[in-house]
Amino acid sequence: MNKMMFDKKLFSLILSALGVVGIAAPGLAQSGVVPAQAEAQQPQRDADPLGSIDLTPEQRQQIRAAMDETKADRNLANLRLRKARLAYDEALDADNPSEELVEQRAREFGEAQAGVMRARAVLELRIRRLLTPQQRIRLHEIRLAQRENQRLRRMEQRVNNQSNGPMPNRRNGLMSNPAVRKNTLPRRPGVVNP
Repeated sequence: MNKMMFDKKLFSLILSALGVVGIAAPGLAQSGVVPAQAEAQQPQRDADPLGSIDLTPEQRQQIRAAMDETKADRNLANLRLRKARLAYDEALDADNPSEELVEQRAREFGEAQAGVMRARAVLELRIRRLLTPQQRIRLHEIRLAQRENQRLRRMEQRVNNQSNGPMPNRRNGLMSNPAVRKNTLPRRPGVVNP
């Protein structure tokens, strides 16, 4: 039972590192690697990318080792990012925010984000080196499909969020007239214009 839970965690982390969690969760659930909860949350997806990637037991062991080796660095980078985000928010939320301090905190936050990306990239590179050329091609195809699905979801959300007519922007002229902007367009969802 403990090994099964470790395998669930391992594959979740692998897929997260590779950026295919959204697509892969149902396939993993079907193979008994991830709780059925993931399958219930994403019933519309029927792909089984992990089955398509077809990791060998040796690859799984090597990936587990790579994850263990990089875990401390990834955790440290994530901690640094959380602290930098808090410091940035505190600088912005101050009663009299200093522009210099906010800029410094923003730079620190950006550096922390870059550190997280570097840690992820190191792990992803190690994992990709363990894959065969066919597995890398399949992974690339999965990532392209994931990006396309995300793009389509964003487009659908935009369509669903449109109320009466086109969304205001500088190109369609609805934003050019301050009177129109003030009287007809809400500044934020849920905020009534004065």
